[in-house]
Amino acid sequence: MIAFIEGRVLFLGTGMMVVQTQSGVGYEIRVPETICLKSQSNQEIQLYIHTHVREDELTLYGFSSWEQKELFQMVIKTTGVGPKLGLAVLSQLSIDQLTDAVFQNNTAAFSQVSGIGRKTAAK
Repeated sequence: MIAFIEGRVLFLGTGMMVVQTQSGVGYEIRVPETICLKSQSNQEIQLYIHTHVREDELTLYGFSSWEQKELFQMVIKTTGVGPKLGLAVLSQLSIDQLTDAVFQNNTAAFSQVSGIGRKTAAK
């Protein structure tokens, strides 16, 4: 399982980037929008990786810190929240906002995220 990637940003897209490692392999990685906005082509980058495996697909999700990766993994364990929605949560809420919302049971913070309704926010 891939846990960490370091390399050069070859391509930036909406919520994704291609990172070329020193060995020459380029990995397509889904990332929070906050990472895309802070990144530029040809920039060196380090990402902590969550590898999501489905029957027909293997998708890499990248995060700027181990803590951000752990929060993502916690969010996607919630019933009704998959990796795409989990990434949306981390794109719209900072680590501090997300942590506060969880510990204070602040469903309004989660309801702000596009795709999360009141029922999912309450979970």
